Amino acid sequence: MTLLQKIENEALSLSQEDRAHLIHDLIESLEYQESDSINYELEIQKRVQSINEGTAVGVDADEVFAQLEKKYS
Repeated sequence: MTLLQKIENEALSLSQEDRAHLIHDLIESLEYQESDSINYELEIQKRVQSINEGTAVGVDADEVFAQLEKKYS
């Protein structure tokens, strides 16, 4: 039996909640890259700067929710 098969067997013996947690963590480990963290930090800094400078354009929450509802309905 390979290591992967052993891990799969162990994972399948977990509760549904624990399997879901494991799946979530495994998927996140595939999607995360160090460059993502840097890109997020740069975007945050840019947005904070525009807020501080008074150049940020806000969108009313009702408008955001209406757009989301339209998109996903």
